[in-house]
Amino acid sequence: MIKKTKKGFRKLKKNKIAFGFVLGLLVLGVYFFLREWGGGTLIIVFTIISIREVHRGLREAAKTNKKVNLRRDTTLGIISISVPMLFAFIMMIKFSVDWLMFMAFNNYMTDVGAYLFGSYAKKREWDVKPLAPVVSPNKTWEGAIAGILLSFIICLIVQNRLINPEIIRIDVYSLAILIFLGSVFNILGDLAGSMFKRAVDIKDSGETFGSHGGFLDKADGFIACSVGYTLFLTIVTLVKLNLPLNLSLF
Repeated sequence: MIKKTKKGFRKLKKNKIAFGFVLGLLVLGVYFFLREWGGGTLIIVFTIISIREVHRGLREAAKTNKKVNLRRDTTLGIISISVPMLFAFIMMIKFSVDWLMFMAFNNYMTDVGAYLFGSYAKKREWDVKPLAPVVSPNKTWEGAIAGILLSFIICLIVQNRLINPEIIRIDVYSLAILIFLGSVFNILGDLAGSMFKRAVDIKDSGETFGSHGGFLDKADGFIACSVGYTLFLTIVTLVKLNLPLNLSLF
């Protein structure tokens, strides 16, 4: 029974669409059943495992790349992950866990749109323009635009399902801008992750999610987006309510 389960799990990991769907259901399950506790748990898990992935990659790269200083680069990695994830925690405390999960959904749909378009374009052998050929040759302008459009449309449709209307507190135009910026930050986070891997000559960022890659492949956009979402929500709330800046968490 255990062998069959492991075999089925390995097959699932090789199917990007199916595995991504199951992963999304698991995350939503944690969110809906545990709410704030679930959101905080996801932040902590993503932070710890992302740092572990960075350290693992640097340790492997240090064997062949003399420019890699394991202690220095690991410290920089911890800071670059922990600080943005602190923004995610602040957003959950100040604006509700609903916004945290909405941001995660925004990121997820951007990745899905880019992946689906990329797969279709590759199958049709379309001539697409690379987004950043030196940093990440597989990312294209067309895929990025497709990801932004799909995320924009789906997020606007389901926003009342994911966010309690009583806590939205921003108008639909501000929400539309936030969704767009969330997708842009997601793409920039992906590119930043690719730049990091190339800088230290890391071939990949793990196989935690099978064909989806490692934790960093899922977390880099989330990490970058956490800062943008928190700052945007803070600014919009202050402008709309004409409130003084309050940096306290409670």
